[in-house]
Amino acid sequence: MKRPGAFKKVLAPFCTDMKKLASEEGVTLDLDGEPFVLRAILTNLTADTLAAHDLLGFLSVGANYFCRRCMVSRAEVRANANAVGIPRTPELHAAHLEQVQQRKKFSSECGVKRSCPLDDIPYFHCVENNVFDAFHDLLEGVVPLVIKLVLRHYITKRKFFNVKFFNGLVVSFDYGLPDSKNKPSPNFDLDMLTSPRGKLKQTGSQMWFLMRALPFILGDLVEEGDPHMNLIFLLQDIMQIIFSFEIQNGDADRLDTLIYNHNALFFTLFIETQELHEEEDEQGLDEQEVDGADNEQGVVTQDVDEEDNQKEVHEQEVEGEDSEQGVDEEELVEEEGLLKEETEQEQTVGKSARNKNKKNNKKKKNSKKKKKKV
Repeated sequence: MKRPGAFKKVLAPFCTDMKKLASEEGVTLDLDGEPFVLRAILTNLTADTLAAHDLLGFLSVGANYFCRRCMVSRAEVRANANAVGIPRTPELHAAHLEQVQQRKKFSSECGVKRSCPLDDIPYFHCVENNVFDAFHDLLEGVVPLVIKLVLRHYITKRKFFNVKFFNGLVVSFDYGLPDSKNKPSPNFDLDMLTSPRGKLKQTGSQMWFLMRALPFILGDLVEEGDPHMNLIFLLQDIMQIIFSFEIQNGDADRLDTLIYNHNALFFTLFIETQELHEEEDEQGLDEQEVDGADNEQGVVTQDVDEEDNQKEVHEQEVEGEDSEQGVDEEELVEEEGLLKEETEQEQTVGKSARNKNKKNNKKKKNSKKKKKKV
């Protein structure tokens, strides 16, 4: 949905229906001949990160302020993997939207680019009623990245085994009947593990199974207490809680501790050793967004303004050249006048000289005549 206002137009019928359902009147249905008033509200929105940010009106994950739930910056996360910013609230969001309307570049300072059309629905707000999608964020995000980096370390740095040998382990491992349909594909190669843009060619279900089976697949090839394998164990424990149908008292606190330990170890293994910096630089995660079509439009407007300014400067230069040309013409006229005066003076001097010569010649002739008479 790149066109401004596209989401609002598409979601307009849905928003109208939800407003009616959320009202006191609701929608009256006929159930077995009896009227039944149905009321409903929209409690949560879940989607993959790219779609969620676009629909909710936030900049993409490549932005400096990339989180839709808090104001943590990318620089803060790089300095501390467990950094958390101040929570986004409806009041703060409204202030951000007002400033973005006045100055589009402010988007890069808050991570907001436009209002969310779903905010017109009663009891719904984009910063409060959205949840993260575990399938996309973990099974298609964090898990493939961690497994890729761990395998790259084992194969290229520690040289425990090579890619061909690992593919053989994937094929020969006994997965059992319950998960036989989701067993990982033996299609790993060195390029997908070492290239910054390389991606593991596995589905989300395959990644879920590979994450659980990886310690058993590698077996005795990795020594006990290996920090990279400990990272896998921490991620397994995190996923066990997140994907549980039910949670117990204390699971939320335990999950916070597991995430903190996982992020700290990840930071030590891959951030401090510079192993992940190539990944981020290649994917453009360092880009500070004046992101999105709205900001690009602002940049285009600035470019047009600069072109107009350049035109004005050019016109001023042309006017300057015209005035200089006018000055040159005046100087030429003055020079022509001076030359004319000099010519007239020369002509006058020439005439007077010729008249003087004539008088002298006359005098000479008269003196000669007088001498002859004598």
